[in-house]
Amino acid sequence: MEYRFRPATPGDTVSTDPVAHLDPLACHLSDRIAAIAPVAGVQDFAWCKTSRPVPVIAFHGTADPIVAYTGGAGPNARLLPSPDGTGSSVGTERNGPTVNGPGPASVPESVAGWARRNGCGVASDRRQIAPDVYRESYPCPAGAEVELYSIQGGGHVWPGDTAVPFPEIFVGRNTTSIDATQLIWDFFEAHPLPE
Repeated sequence: MEYRFRPATPGDTVSTDPVAHLDPLACHLSDRIAAIAPVAGVQDFAWCKTSRPVPVIAFHGTADPIVAYTGGAGPNARLLPSPDGTGSSVGTERNGPTVNGPGPASVPESVAGWARRNGCGVASDRRQIAPDVYRESYPCPAGAEVELYSIQGGGHVWPGDTAVPFPEIFVGRNTTSIDATQLIWDFFEAHPLPE
């Protein structure tokens, strides 16, 4: 398998379906990916063995109707088309994976998995940073930080984006209390790929 990346990319981030590929890439290419920022879906894999800690900043709405915060697919995942463009992607065996959310583990459990892998302490520090946002961080070695921003009542959206391209009834509520883009940029700048 061959992967191509932009030179000098400090990290990578994606939202929705491609997020299903972000965590495995970090597992396989930890020597080439500085940090990851999954938005609306983070995964942890028992098979994942990184060659170095991969810093993680994750964002997820607690009421995400597509990728459930509690694990698995949300109720609106059934409305997504299958990979071949016909029918529902949930519960099908058509030409690709079905929508399973972040897997059977909840979003906080998946983030805790990355914290364990990075050598962080098990007890996270959870603080309310806005009326509708909690930031959870782990005591980690320098350069191995793991953070989760949980948007209370938030949906399957990019926090801070004022131009959500899908109806709220389908993707859920967004927040402008935080700007995920700026937080990700700052995180990536603070976590360059080690020399």
